[in-house]
Amino acid sequence: MIGFIVAGIVIGFIARAILPGRQRLGLGMTLLLGVIGSVIGGTIANVLGFVAAVVVSIALLAVGEQRGIGGMGDRDRLNP
Repeated sequence: MIGFIVAGIVIGFIARAILPGRQRLGLGMTLLLGVIGSVIGGTIANVLGFVAAVVVSIALLAVGEQRGIGGMGDRDRLNP
């Protein structure tokens, strides 16, 4: 919980520094927006990371299947 608060403050200040112009937000609102931004950004990163892991796994399985890796080359003969 403390990590989210610290990350929220840091992320909020970074966002305020990047956004042009003057913002009339206090520390509390900066903290809240930073925490919300980090949660949303973290969720998106986790979802994209999961999708990337599935895509890479499928690609590796296809390559392994194509090259006959796995030692199960005779499995087709076992099933009638």
